[in-house]
Amino acid sequence: MRDHLKKLLLLAWPVSLGQLMHIVANISDTVMLGWYDAEVSLPAASFAFNVYMPLLLLGIGYTMGLTPLVSMAEGAKDRGEQERLIRHSFRLFTVVGFGMSLLLFLATPLLGFMGQDKAVVRPSQDYFEILVWSIFPVMVSQVFKQFAEGKATTTPALVINVVANALNIFLNYLLIYGNWGFPELGIKGAAYATTISRVVMALLFVLYFFWDKRFVTFLKPMISGLFEGKVFKKIHSLSYPIGLQLLLEAGAFGFTAIMIGWFGKENLAGHEVALRIASVCYILMTGVGAASTVRVGYYYGSNDIPNLQKAARAGIWFTMGFMLLTLSGLILGRHWLPSLMVEHDATDVINIASNLLILAAIFQFPDGLQVTFMGILRGLKETKVPTMIALFSYWIVGLPIGWVLAKYVGLGVPGIWWGLVIGLSCSASLLALRYRFRLRQVLG
Repeated sequence: MRDHLKKLLLLAWPVSLGQLMHIVANISDTVMLGWYDAEVSLPAASFAFNVYMPLLLLGIGYTMGLTPLVSMAEGAKDRGEQERLIRHSFRLFTVVGFGMSLLLFLATPLLGFMGQDKAVVRPSQDYFEILVWSIFPVMVSQVFKQFAEGKATTTPALVINVVANALNIFLNYLLIYGNWGFPELGIKGAAYATTISRVVMALLFVLYFFWDKRFVTFLKPMISGLFEGKVFKKIHSLSYPIGLQLLLEAGAFGFTAIMIGWFGKENLAGHEVALRIASVCYILMTGVGAASTVRVGYYYGSNDIPNLQKAARAGIWFTMGFMLLTLSGLILGRHWLPSLMVEHDATDVINIASNLLILAAIFQFPDGLQVTFMGILRGLKETKVPTMIALFSYWIVGLPIGWVLAKYVGLGVPGIWWGLVIGLSCSASLLALRYRFRLRQVLG
């Protein structure tokens, strides 16, 4: 167990820290916009971001099926299969990324029909129509990132994420406030900062593949060779359920923000602050989920079932221990953390966020476990059932219960968050049962 835990963490920590840098950059948007204009710009960015994020995760999720396929090919020592995978995924994901950016840009006016405060709508549209163009470079980056992860190489992505997201934060400072002679763009500046940094990220991934001798030999097969329908079908059939699962999960959180917006822009701002803080805990666990996919996929590809079980168990136990720490941190810091993210005179926003962080602490265990079980199941080439679990847990159980508690029981915004607690608990429980079922199938 100790050896498997060590190997898991060696893969997980670069992924987690890289994803954490994304969250830090997003939090810098919240903090700087909160200091710049907590009354309009912050809730406007929150609303637009919560519409955009599920759609971004749909695209990212669509690329994540590449990792278990590469790790299985690596376990089987099949170089030709790896070349076919990177060639077809590059062509597929770049086309999908550009198409998503274009369609969402054209759909920007729809933000005006979601029942938000009139003061929020126009700036949210300004933010959204810039931000959606960041999806295309993200999809390009994902081809290289997911392929490298499948070959158990995660540290370069960490370095690239640190550089690109540090640039994002610096550009926020320049473009939101107009520092160092740059124009003061406010909420538009935050969107430009994110988009530019993601273009830089894509370029850095390309340069890394040119530089590393282990990967440079995959560049020629990536851009040359015939298109094979069966390879496309293999990638698509494993990937699209992951994209849908992430869309359903992030869409539930996004729709939560829309519902909270119906209770007023101060509640929406407080929700955004609390969710950004809680997302730091969640994002750290995505590294464990990704590492579990690689480790379990490798042993599944090499038909080493005893080590597969040990790798899965290492991820589960680490998740439980780590989420105990995050639970404690959220409770102890629930008053102090929100005060760092908005103007000190925005007391209503701070108080709302502080109360919601108690509920965020409660859902730490189910949130962390569902990420890890999802990663394990992907390593077992299981993606469709988890998508149905996400649909049931978030949209049939969590959101309706949250709305009933908020509107008809009278709990208000905390009632919506109780719905998140219930939905995440349902998801974690069902995924655990599905893992046990798949393991029995593998054992024969």
